[in-house]
Amino acid sequence: ELERLNTDDRESGVLTYDGVHMLPAGNALIADEIASSLASAIAMPEHTTELGLVPAPRSVEKYGLDRRVGLTHVHVTTSNRELEPQRAALEAQLVALGATVDRDQGAKIELRLDTTLGFRDLYRLDVSSMEITVSATRADIVPYASADLLQLCSASVAAGDKLWVPHATILDGPGVDFRALLVDVARKPHSLRVLKQLVELCHFYKLRYLQLHLTDDQAFTFPSIAFPELVTPEQHYTQAELRELVAYADARGVVLIPELEMPGHCGQLVARKPELFRASPLHHATIDFANPAVVAAMETLVAEACDVFRSSPWFHIGGDECDLEHVADSPHFAPALAREGVANARELYRKFLVHMHAVVKRHGKRTLVWEGFAPGGEVEIPRDLVVVAYEALYYPPDALLRDGYTVVNAAWKPLYVVNDRRWSPREIYGWNRFLWQHFIEGFPAFRGLQVAPNELVLGAMLCAWEQPESAELESLVERVPAFAERLWRPKLRSDFADFERRRAAGAAALAKLLDGVR
Repeated sequence: ELERLNTDDRESGVLTYDGVHMLPAGNALIADEIASSLASAIAMPEHTTELGLVPAPRSVEKYGLDRRVGLTHVHVTTSNRELEPQRAALEAQLVALGATVDRDQGAKIELRLDTTLGFRDLYRLDVSSMEITVSATRADIVPYASADLLQLCSASVAAGDKLWVPHATILDGPGVDFRALLVDVARKPHSLRVLKQLVELCHFYKLRYLQLHLTDDQAFTFPSIAFPELVTPEQHYTQAELRELVAYADARGVVLIPELEMPGHCGQLVARKPELFRASPLHHATIDFANPAVVAAMETLVAEACDVFRSSPWFHIGGDECDLEHVADSPHFAPALAREGVANARELYRKFLVHMHAVVKRHGKRTLVWEGFAPGGEVEIPRDLVVVAYEALYYPPDALLRDGYTVVNAAWKPLYVVNDRRWSPREIYGWNRFLWQHFIEGFPAFRGLQVAPNELVLGAMLCAWEQPESAELESLVERVPAFAERLWRPKLRSDFADFERRRAAGAAALAKLLDGVR
């Protein structure tokens, strides 16, 4: 099975198994250990779905539901200071499910770091006797095991029984790194509590990233210290709130990605500080990016957001749907063309994207940008930014990949959750990260645009747009798990009925966790 399923890339020296990156290839001992411990389980996806977990793990050793560990009284421990936030988070989650912290008589859950597991991104969850151990290669992998443990509790939660989990050993790790949910907090207000609930949802189904669409024409929610006048009254966060949210997410293995839209979708910037940002009285949404003072202001805003969202390796600069019709009305436009050596507004827009990409890199982060720039152009867009392709129109994903760009799939269909366009969990479950679809006839992806498997397709993003916070969780609790499993286990193809059985099995624990968020 190893010989049949593995990709042994001698050039990069990385061994992959069912999408999981392992230790450098060529080590026979490691290969033998992998074969003996994992091959049979990975080859039998029906076996790995027995515990009712979403996403289904790669390797499960189950000892029967009649053998269980009670968690009514519990305490979570670690000897590693790096794991203290994860320890505290798991303990709080178990309390939300009905456990009582008892450091004298409770069941013991120990969190450990273990670099000898044999993989780069791997965890092991062992449930036996009165002890439960979580071992992981890195601190940010530990919460994935916590998610399994919480889902295993769901049977007792649903029955109103004392909290327990079955004896089992799970060995697992993510198949795709970029697994993201976007939530639009600019068009509709979202309280800190709802954002924490969305963090819990992402953690429960092992999504690594939660992107916050912080600014748009409707609101500017990021609390700038340099430009306090920019925030939309009654619809913004404080820096203290955002830092609290970042810490809350980090402890649960969820990384928050900030997004500040530019140079389009900036109606609030233009409205709240027109003397700086307005290019033309006829223009309401595109900032005057020909003005060096505007560029400097955007640099400052990026720096402030990077400081608040320190744990994120990513920063999203927007970049899409930029209306250039009246930008030439700005008195700064002609001097900018001469200064930058470009011929028109489209090339100046590309220059702006290149510059802001360099700013993001100076802050030690990678740039995400919406599909918005077109193929060609005199100003070359660097290949080390990552394009989030959603329309498959401005620069279709097959062309992006052909031209060497790294891509994140955010296909309108089925990955947009917006107004009346809410694709069903079944449609999401039938999708794969190399497939783009659109609902508008005549668009290139209307009948589906399937690209060949390509490592430049970094992952995918499920995008919740324009949802009021009262409807956000309801619209996502069944879609996120379908999306999550498609990325965690790309090669698993259990039928939708089996997936739905497993999702429903964990629903009681998830509901209690979400209700317990304060």
